[in-house]
Amino acid sequence: MTVKPKLYFAVGISGAPEHLEGMRDSELIVAINSDANAPIFKVAHYGTTCDLFDLLPALTERLKAKTG
Repeated sequence: MTVKPKLYFAVGISGAPEHLEGMRDSELIVAINSDANAPIFKVAHYGTTCDLFDLLPALTERLKAKTG
């Protein structure tokens, strides 16, 4: 299956070839993976190598503050 969302968060996704093929046409790809060599970073527009369990709670709080 191929998807083409405006924003695609690849959280903890290493970037298996079949996964990359299905999402590479997304408008904006943001990758979060602790492995700096993960293939997802080759197609992501933005990426970070921090632990997703540290980043996601902080990101969630920031988004709640902006919309609340």
